[in-house]
Amino acid sequence: PYEELRCSPVTVPNSADALGFTTHVYRARRPFAQQRLLTLCDRWPLPSKELCLLDALGAAAAPGVAALEDTRAFEAHPDRYRAAFAGVLRSKGTAWLDSSPRDPVAWSHAGRHLRLKYEGVWWAALPEAVMRQCLRSPAALAAEQAHFDGLDGARLHR
Repeated sequence: PYEELRCSPVTVPNSADALGFTTHVYRARRPFAQQRLLTLCDRWPLPSKELCLLDALGAAAAPGVAALEDTRAFEAHPDRYRAAFAGVLRSKGTAWLDSSPRDPVAWSHAGRHLRLKYEGVWWAALPEAVMRQCLRSPAALAAEQAHFDGLDGARLHR
């Protein structure tokens, strides 16, 4: 009776490769233009968006010339903008915005939800004394500073 209840093993594809998923890692040491990024996010047809970004004075970011140019570009080529995230199921990381050089932005997107919010401070924006308090060993501090690049320090989209 027990032998009759056993199921034969079934192979179910569960790896990203078997399911056809691909991964793209974007890295850059140049900040995103906040207004252009917000315009792109605004055009992304997702029902749930939390874009918690403020300018340096604590006010909601105001549209500028770049936003107007992006609006004109969108109107001229709407399919190109809609296709920017076509097929993207999940994206996450840390972004650097031109409007706030001290503050990294956490990017979190899953399915039909997108969230952008400030999160912490870039290591390079901290005084070295504060970094030494956080990273107690000289080896840990040296390892972190090895990722720095010129004046931009640790700022990197990842």
